[in-house]
Amino acid sequence: MATQYDFVSSDTHLEVLPERWSGRVDAKYRGHMPRTVPHPNGGDALYIEGAPLFQVAFLDLRAGRTNEDSRPFDVKVEDTAGVGPAEQRLQEQDQDGCAAEVLFPNMQAGPGFWRNIRDNDAYLAAIRAFNDWLAEEYCAVDPRRLLGLGVMPMSTLQDSLAELEHCAKLGFKGIVLSAFPNGKVYPLAEDDRFWKAAMDMNMRLTVHVAFDRNGDRADQP
Repeated sequence: MATQYDFVSSDTHLEVLPERWSGRVDAKYRGHMPRTVPHPNGGDALYIEGAPLFQVAFLDLRAGRTNEDSRPFDVKVEDTAGVGPAEQRLQEQDQDGCAAEVLFPNMQAGPGFWRNIRDNDAYLAAIRAFNDWLAEEYCAVDPRRLLGLGVMPMSTLQDSLAELEHCAKLGFKGIVLSAFPNGKVYPLAEDDRFWKAAMDMNMRLTVHVAFDRNGDRADQP
């Protein structure tokens, strides 16, 4: 019997730190992974190669705070709702009267942020590690209420097809695209292979607001 839901949040962001999943990548790629570091001006920040330090204060981490209580600087991750384990999120769902949440990845320090990784194999390892962690550790705590979306890479059609198949094997019912399956911000005819594969798998496809525009676009119209 299908689960009956009274109230579902269809646009939730899983603002978790990269240390939650980055340990899953092969040791040779770990130096490329994003990580949490102290910010020189106080509070926490995220570091990734090819980008300036990203202060945690700007990661949409304002849950449970009024405007008067929100601080733009000196924010510590451990002080913020929603960044803990799955059990914490389930408790917060109960407090909010929410039966389940559709979980998009990090809004600011998610797939677009990870694309700063220069080594493509390391970047693909990051995508795979996040998807595996999300399915096997986080959503597995209560898959009826923690409805994760697999993340597609921004690289090539072959990479997207491979990750789509992997996400289906992990049990995801939907995925989120940050670019067209070919890796660019405009469509190509070859993308039809991805759309057909997703339809054959009955995989739901989502885009959050817009496609990402990081990376080299000099050869794009």
